[in-house]
Amino acid sequence: MKSHDVGAVLDRLKSAGFTVKQIQDATGRSRQTFSNWRKKSRAFPPEDIAKLRELAPDLFSQEPETETTAEPETESETIPATVAKSHDQDDKDEGRDDNGTGPDFGTGATADALKQAYEIIVMQVRRAKDDPAKAARQIRSAIGRAFASGLINDRADELRAALEVVAGLDDALPGWRDAFDKAAADAGTDNADEGQDDPFGDEPDVPTDGLPDGYRARSDGIWWNKPIKFRGVAFGAEFVWLCSPVQVLAGARNARGQGWGRFVELTDHDGTQHAWAIPARALAGDATQVRGELLDLGMKIQADDEDSRRAFGRLLRDWIPDRRVRTVATLGWADRTCTSFVQGSGEIIGDAGFVYQSDAVNPLLRTMVAKGSLEDWRDNVARLAVGNPILTTSICVVLAGPLLDLLDRDGVGLHLIGDSSRGKTSALAVAASVVGGPKYMTTWRATSSGLEGTASIANSGCVVLDEIGQVEPREAGSCAYLLINGVAKARANAFGGARDRLTWRCNVLSSGEVTLADKMLEAGQKAKAGQLVRLLDVNATDQAHGAFDDLHGFADGASFADHVKKAAAQHYGTAMPALAGYIAEDPAKARKEARTFAARFIEEAERFHDLSDGLVRRAADRLATIAAGGELASMARITGWSEGAATDAVLAILELWISARGGTGSTEQAQAVTACRDFLLRNQDSRFKPLINGFSATTNATEPQQSEDPRRVSNHAGWVDDAHFWIHKAGWSEIFEGMNPRAAAKHLDEAGYLERGEGRNVQAKTPAGITAPDRAYRIRKTVLNAG
Repeated sequence: MKSHDVGAVLDRLKSAGFTVKQIQDATGRSRQTFSNWRKKSRAFPPEDIAKLRELAPDLFSQEPETETTAEPETESETIPATVAKSHDQDDKDEGRDDNGTGPDFGTGATADALKQAYEIIVMQVRRAKDDPAKAARQIRSAIGRAFASGLINDRADELRAALEVVAGLDDALPGWRDAFDKAAADAGTDNADEGQDDPFGDEPDVPTDGLPDGYRARSDGIWWNKPIKFRGVAFGAEFVWLCSPVQVLAGARNARGQGWGRFVELTDHDGTQHAWAIPARALAGDATQVRGELLDLGMKIQADDEDSRRAFGRLLRDWIPDRRVRTVATLGWADRTCTSFVQGSGEIIGDAGFVYQSDAVNPLLRTMVAKGSLEDWRDNVARLAVGNPILTTSICVVLAGPLLDLLDRDGVGLHLIGDSSRGKTSALAVAASVVGGPKYMTTWRATSSGLEGTASIANSGCVVLDEIGQVEPREAGSCAYLLINGVAKARANAFGGARDRLTWRCNVLSSGEVTLADKMLEAGQKAKAGQLVRLLDVNATDQAHGAFDDLHGFADGASFADHVKKAAAQHYGTAMPALAGYIAEDPAKARKEARTFAARFIEEAERFHDLSDGLVRRAADRLATIAAGGELASMARITGWSEGAATDAVLAILELWISARGGTGSTEQAQAVTACRDFLLRNQDSRFKPLINGFSATTNATEPQQSEDPRRVSNHAGWVDDAHFWIHKAGWSEIFEGMNPRAAAKHLDEAGYLERGEGRNVQAKTPAGITAPDRAYRIRKTVLNAG
């Protein structure tokens, strides 16, 4: 080899700490030129050597300026090709044809161990300028591992001799010889199992339960023993940082011993702790979804390469502590005993041992937090509901959530109807404050499938949904059924079998400018009685000041509404935990008290209304649960309301609902009356021919006529006189499309709006001036004022 061979000169310069950029600047040559010369084993020209002598006089002081033949460099002075090419990106960029070799340790397992230790140490020497502390730690570790293998003990002197001539090793680890001697002395003794000094020094690991082999829990997070690879071949391993602090606290499974997962606690960037029970199925592969959710919670994860990503998934998958917890798929009461209430934060009220497990961290969970004290909420939010039945009942709907399992009741839905900017959203805001922050209130803009996750989060509580107008009309009815019925749609698992269905019990508080029936009608659907009793329509903005009766000293409804929303945004999330704690302390006592309050409500309702109709009775029973929730919370000193205040407010809501439906008759009757009334109000002037003195105004009357209307009526539905509408069969079928027209006639007859014909005829004979048909449905005009 020529003494000024390009490859040798470059290697020696870089071993001395010079970069390729510095060499380029000194010689004026390009990186490509170096690469080409190196491939052809060219030597630097004398003028370049002169320049390099100025750059590094110590390396060139004894060399002639002209090209001469020199003794071959010792093998130990050449950086092994496998190390140099993998580590030094400059050489890789040059496309170097590496011809250098390391010390010849021979062949066999012992030789491989010697070569591996040597190459790792040389690589770390070169890295020392970038991270001295890490390089020193890894050199010490490589020495320890070499002796821990038990292969090199008889040839340790060869390794030491090779290391003695590695340039820069004394600077990278001044005490490397002491480390070498200690590792050699420990070989074959009890200390040989350690094989190396602890790369982390004397600082102890963070205590863990079940941490897998190959990982270390440190104060700054989890480190893992990552393989060191050159050209795809592993040459040992080194501990590298993997993620910020995390602990798998327990193995999690459901009551049937299925649905296993890991109950994980992590710390975010601000030092705040979060908990999540991760389903084990989500940890298959490299756990991409899990990493995304954890990053969203504020965790830091090293995921730049495939090895690190798989190491993180393996960490969580293989970390199984001895501790076990039982998982639940919904929040709220863990079971029907009502002794353990799972909060959105993962904390348990009452008996511990349960955790909430989900495939992802629902954004709604982050809103279920507390701000301020219970006293703050009571004095600044609940107090404003006094004298305002809409606000009081809205709060009670949420407080009644924990009573559903306690009393074994179905959920209750209340839909506040009214004009925009009249206080409906303020009512929803105070209701949401029982559970969490302002964003706990969501909107109807979701599919029935999307609402399943929301409902499962609101188990033993309440879903608060604003603006029913945003829901897809064809989804409106199914959403109402879904939320109150408490059972998710059936779905197949990956193997074609039935997946476990989510279940929940929760109330629903909704608002909008239209009713559920109106929304369904947009899709050509007719609301059924069962849907309407699940989501009770209440005209909420016909109070003295929109949705309010008592403004508590404010000038108008708008300023009061603004104050209510601001108060709810400042004080929240304390009332629900307080009520759950009251119930969990003595469920039997709380159950007895709640039943008493519900029975008292029904007694009061029966004093003012006939509850004999089945649907009316069901509505009253559901509202009784709402009243009981408010009264129980008041007894527990949560609301600050006087005894009976919640009952009076909910009785007012019952009155509004009965008034809106047209009385306490059957729902089917009310629907028939409403459908007929609405059709006639829309079309009485455009689709009905007027009759005068019993004859059609478009025929030649034989009696004196007060007036005559010769207009032509298109899309004719019937006739109208001073007291009645005469509706022919086609018009009648149009009015009650999607319903039973015969049953509708019966309901209108029972309601007193249809005048029957003679005998058993439902249709009456038409006046003589109507040539055809000879019979029609005769409806009293008083139907226009129904409801």
